[in-house]
Amino acid sequence: MGVSACLMAPLTGFRRWLSPPALLRVNAWMLMTGSLGMVAATLPVQWLLPLTGWRGLFWGLAVLMVLAMAVIWRWVPDGHGTSNTESAPSGPAIGYRDIARHPFFWQMAPIGFVNHGGMVAVQTLWAGPWMVQVAVVQALPPQAVGRALSADNLVIFAGIFCVQWAIGLAVDGLGALGWDTVSSYQGAVALLGLGCLAAYGTFLRHHCRSLPIRPPTTRLN
Repeated sequence: MGVSACLMAPLTGFRRWLSPPALLRVNAWMLMTGSLGMVAATLPVQWLLPLTGWRGLFWGLAVLMVLAMAVIWRWVPDGHGTSNTESAPSGPAIGYRDIARHPFFWQMAPIGFVNHGGMVAVQTLWAGPWMVQVAVVQALPPQAVGRALSADNLVIFAGIFCVQWAIGLAVDGLGALGWDTVSSYQGAVALLGLGCLAAYGTFLRHHCRSLPIRPPTTRLN
């Protein structure tokens, strides 16, 4: 329900109301504001939790959600209009069965299922047990587990915000250099891939430095 309201609905609305050249920018802004909200919510939660407890905190979030719903109901268009540069869609309606039969859907489905789904699965569930049972045990004392998880979560969402913005800047920058749309996206994703390799390299370098040095073994004649 949350993804349908916070992600799918804005993407669908932007597609209906805005022209294609504006979609990239407005989608990036929508995702960046969501990531910024996730980053900015960490300290207020830490401040309010001793005062209100978890129940009071969630009641406050419920009130803010109701206010956001009221703002959306008051100012967001009703969804029946289409883009100023496009006519209303014509032809038979396309259902999920038709989408499931499209070859491009199955081209993208494994990436969404494994890569994106795996990233969210690790981030939302398994990053905590990993840090507690494998990594926070080796590097940090037990009393620092909570702060370590919060710091790691802050880094993740800050990365989401910055990488989303950086990809958009790369696409626009490569387009300004004369690259076509497909090549601009390919170049931006290639830069992201290089960044991932650099991050893994940093991890491996520090991991190798932390390994204990074993004394050489002597052979007995």
